[in-house]
Amino acid sequence: MSKLSLVAFRVGAWTSILTALAHLAGHVAGPEAPKNETEAVLTELMTSYGFALPGAPRRTMMELFDGFSLTFTLFLALTGILALAIARSRGAVPELYRFTAVALAGTYGILSGISLRHFFLAPTLCLALAFVAFAISLAAEGRPAPKLQEGLRP
Repeated sequence: MSKLSLVAFRVGAWTSILTALAHLAGHVAGPEAPKNETEAVLTELMTSYGFALPGAPRRTMMELFDGFSLTFTLFLALTGILALAIARSRGAVPELYRFTAVALAGTYGILSGISLRHFFLAPTLCLALAFVAFAISLAAEGRPAPKLQEGLRP
């Protein structure tokens, strides 16, 4: 495993953690005040109009939005923390390191596409940076050449 692979993997992990912290800070800060009458009506509806969901009490759209926002924050933090733990123990289980890099590169690649369609620039750039970092860690990993059987020549 190359040093570049490990550095890129850690950059992806820290990007995930820092993105989680930034997202949590935005959640704690709360939404901006409505700038016009249309935004005021939409905010009022999101925070006051409740609807029934199977197996749950009435929820507003803002409660659902906040719940998914906090879930996204937890996902980002957890993947970053687990990636740092796996990077630390990479020598003990190298297969786990590669599997995790593939899984995280794939996940963050898909999340980047979702973000391009549904989010805005800041989270899209953060997710794309994590994707690129995990992809670089795979590309720079370098796989040992397979052993040749006796009697075979390259």
